[in-house]
Amino acid sequence: YHAQDCRTGSAGDGQRPGLMSSLSPLPPISTATPAGRTGARRMRTVTLVGVDPGLPSFRLRLAPLAPFLELSGVRVDVVAFRGPEWLRTWRLARVWKDSALLLFAKVKLLRGELGFVAHRCRTWALDVDDAVMFRKPRRHGDTPGTAGWRQGRFRRMVASRPLVVASSRSLASMIERAPVEVSPTPVPLARYPPS
Repeated sequence: YHAQDCRTGSAGDGQRPGLMSSLSPLPPISTATPAGRTGARRMRTVTLVGVDPGLPSFRLRLAPLAPFLELSGVRVDVVAFRGPEWLRTWRLARVWKDSALLLFAKVKLLRGELGFVAHRCRTWALDVDDAVMFRKPRRHGDTPGTAGWRQGRFRRMVASRPLVVASSRSLASMIERAPVEVSPTPVPLARYPPS
């Protein structure tokens, strides 16, 4: 699939169907000719948006979706969503517009960013694989950060999405909406033999 970093716009090559089972079929996308007539259909695009595609959560939960989608004739793009707020979103305006579906992970958009992206792509999903509504403690055992602004951004992100997927029932119970699909993270146990 196609990978892109929103900080530079560079592209490169990279490599669970359960996460997609609750989404309705993606609509076909058509291109318009200069005369306004509908031209040949182009490949539908699903864009996986994460803070860092190199994180285990992304590699284990989202990256495995690509082969299943591509077998269905869907192009899969991966975007590393980093950089200054607003600028990171504006740089990817074309990506949002060209996507039939956006699947976000570990991303909490500002209120204005939500509107900017939604204006260009109306079909989104949010994957929640850990407690991203809290700030990670600086040291083990410390209390996680529960700032109101962080909670508010997460609630708006959840409320604006037709589908939210959580990696566990305990996480799903923390998300103030219904329904939330529960799809555990697959782990290749053969890579972690017992000692």
